[in-house]
Amino acid sequence: MSICVGDIKTMAKGQPIRGVYLLSGFEIRSGGQNGRYGSARLSDRSGKIEARIWELPDDPAWLSEMPVVFIEGEYCPYQGVPQVRISRLAAVPDEQLKAGMLSSLVRVSSHDPRVMWGELTGLVESMGDQRVRAFCDRLIFDDEEVCGRLRVWPAAVAFHHDYVGGLLQHTWEMARMADALAKTAPDINRDLLLAMVCMHDIGKIHEIEVDRLGGPAGFSRQGRLLGHIYIGMAMVDRCGRRYDLDPEVGLALQHAILSHHGSREFGSPLPPKIKEAQILHFLDNMSARREIFATELASVRPGTFSPWVKSIQSEIYLPDFPSGDDQ
Repeated sequence: MSICVGDIKTMAKGQPIRGVYLLSGFEIRSGGQNGRYGSARLSDRSGKIEARIWELPDDPAWLSEMPVVFIEGEYCPYQGVPQVRISRLAAVPDEQLKAGMLSSLVRVSSHDPRVMWGELTGLVESMGDQRVRAFCDRLIFDDEEVCGRLRVWPAAVAFHHDYVGGLLQHTWEMARMADALAKTAPDINRDLLLAMVCMHDIGKIHEIEVDRLGGPAGFSRQGRLLGHIYIGMAMVDRCGRRYDLDPEVGLALQHAILSHHGSREFGSPLPPKIKEAQILHFLDNMSARREIFATELASVRPGTFSPWVKSIQSEIYLPDFPSGDDQ
């Protein structure tokens, strides 16, 4: 029986591991006793973990095809980062996969996609400003390809919401927060903020490539050369020109996409200069950080720290508070 990735991260160093996993992100690097080694990620429904292959197969090209593999190895965290050292691996042909095994290897949103989609579309339908709603309808909800991808696409290759349905969950979380915040602060343009939420990461449906199970496989050529910020801005621009939509709304949406990372340090050429765009930046960060903490804490015992988390440059602590039943 395979040891799930979530359990591997709680093991003691040196413990043996064997099981069936999805291998992705394979690349050959320089180093090691043989002058080169393989770097990859192993994943199943419980999460993903870094892996190193010090003895490469004679022809390692097949490892780049995101195969399902049987591996043997041991848990060897490196500089506080969970990692598996693979000593043996072999491809598992599709015809040998047992029923249901593929679905056990892919991470999916823990929320019902029908509920998320219904709530998101309901918020858009409640918009009173038809100039703003027109961009949401024309760019997303009237476009079968965009609509279809938004429902299932991962929101990232790594770090947060990086699983099937992650982009929808991330957008849905932010939309709910935006709606709640607007109810407490009447000076916020609720419709504009909701539209910014819907648009801010829409370029990721073209930036990120998915594997045969729908999980993140890496960046597309377009994604590597342009990035989701430019792609999203171009989508809004084309939509506005094609349907002759309000240019001031289009400009505000493009600015929100351009600035939603907050600063040049994190990938935005300009800081937010519109109030709703500034709020969008904070909502984006709140959703992403909450997800990172939730993912890491899933394998942390109360009263202990997580391994070093690269995306936030820190370790995470889970307080050992008594449960409600114990008080």
